[in-house]
Amino acid sequence: MYRKYFGKDMGQKEWDVFVETTDELYQKYNKAEFAKDILLAVEKEVEKMQKNGKLGTPS
Repeated sequence: MYRKYFGKDMGQKEWDVFVETTDELYQKYNKAEFAKDILLAVEKEVEKMQKNGKLGTPS
């Protein structure tokens, strides 16, 4: 998921898909605490890139 959204400039529609995808993954892994932690970390990093304008390509 991180790779899919890293460096992507997202508008509201893309954010809606991101949130939906996050929820689907959380459900897929039976709402496990570990899945929640990882998904929140990915969300935080993607959001930080969007706010700081640090968009790029993954290494």
